[in-house]
Amino acid sequence: MKPFKCFVANCPNDPEHICKCTPEHTIFCSSHARNHMTKKFEKPHEWIDLYFQPNPESRLLVIEKVNELKKEIRSRLDSLASQYIELLTTIESSLSIAIEKYHKLDAECNDIIFFATQDRVLNMPTEYKIEEPLQLDPEECKKIIKCWKFPEIESDLDKLKAYIENLYEILEVNPFQRGDKSTVNSEEIHFIRNNSTDLNIMNLSLMQTSKKILNFSKKDSQSVQYNRFGANYSFNSSGLGSALMHHDFLIFFNGTISFYNNWGDNNEEEAWTFMIDKDKNMIMLESGTKSTSPALTYYKNYVYVLGGVQNGVSEKYDVKRKTWENLAPLPQGCFCSPHSALFEDKILITAICLTQIMIYDIIRNSYTQIQNLKLNNSLNKSILSYNERVYVLEFGRNIYQSEIGDISKWELIGNNQLSNCIVQSYSVAFKGGIYFVNRNNQLIEFNLKTKMATYITFTQNN
Repeated sequence: MKPFKCFVANCPNDPEHICKCTPEHTIFCSSHARNHMTKKFEKPHEWIDLYFQPNPESRLLVIEKVNELKKEIRSRLDSLASQYIELLTTIESSLSIAIEKYHKLDAECNDIIFFATQDRVLNMPTEYKIEEPLQLDPEECKKIIKCWKFPEIESDLDKLKAYIENLYEILEVNPFQRGDKSTVNSEEIHFIRNNSTDLNIMNLSLMQTSKKILNFSKKDSQSVQYNRFGANYSFNSSGLGSALMHHDFLIFFNGTISFYNNWGDNNEEEAWTFMIDKDKNMIMLESGTKSTSPALTYYKNYVYVLGGVQNGVSEKYDVKRKTWENLAPLPQGCFCSPHSALFEDKILITAICLTQIMIYDIIRNSYTQIQNLKLNNSLNKSILSYNERVYVLEFGRNIYQSEIGDISKWELIGNNQLSNCIVQSYSVAFKGGIYFVNRNNQLIEFNLKTKMATYITFTQNN
């Protein structure tokens, strides 16, 4: 049997090290083994082999290389994070411009359809009459712009953000947390006063925190001020009910409004339901519900009006056509102080009088209940959807969350966290936390990661 010799030619040293990075299990002395490892340090399985060699220098070299690798990975992850931030900022900017253009083109399309389908076009005086009157079918015109599906793009972008945010949580890096975490800017979370003592937090999604959002600020002890495009609307607190914001319009139910235009003129109007659009127009909506503070949900150009305390009528409002349509009546007649959340093609409803979550199936126009989550029928509840989960806040008691993508399975994630929360307080999920307001108009954050509730400061215009 031949004695072992160093693989390096003419080496006088005795072989002490066997390298397993080659099929031949090449043999080296200590000196040449270190040189060999320095050159061949490329594959993780080689490092493992070298780490368990009898030569202590080999082990130290492996540790040194692993530490270098950790630094390199950290550097590359930081670079990746900055690139993601830049990418998402670009997407947000482009999406905002695209949505603005979409609304403008959509409005022009509606104007053309309206103009071309009116009798007055066909009955114009001879000198003004066009040679061949346009014969446009509104549905055909809509097909022309069927590719404009920006609400769907928004949803996809929300999912992209949620996915990337989850990745950063694993790395303990959150690129979306800009600035001091203890301060929430008034352009990101908005409040609305619904009586003389309580503030409600508006239920806004993450993607609705751009320049296109309606900016609310506390005006005095009796009203809330809405300011946009240089016009102010003051809402009398005694009549203010439910409110829904979605991009370029704002809907109120059973409220009294005072409108102050740019010239200081005052014009008071009162209506059960009204809308303010992006052009500062105040539109009265002839709703048949006459319900106090119903749950409002927006889904594919419709505002769904469910619940309330005066009757059991449910309706949906077509934002494009400005028409109302009755829905299936509520199983229990009416819901007191209802809140709602959209989950896929279903609207989930909670209310003081309900011990279970009511589900309205938009496609089937029918109601069912979630059987395996029991709630207190004397407590107000809020419900919201965030990152493919649904959260239920039972004020004064508990916080529940559903499994990701599954509303049939629930978990208690917080108890006795909401003892100071007001009745009828909306909640909003934002950057890894749920925010709501207590009786003292203080903002409370429930951190979804730590499962702890804390008071935080927030900026607000007075």
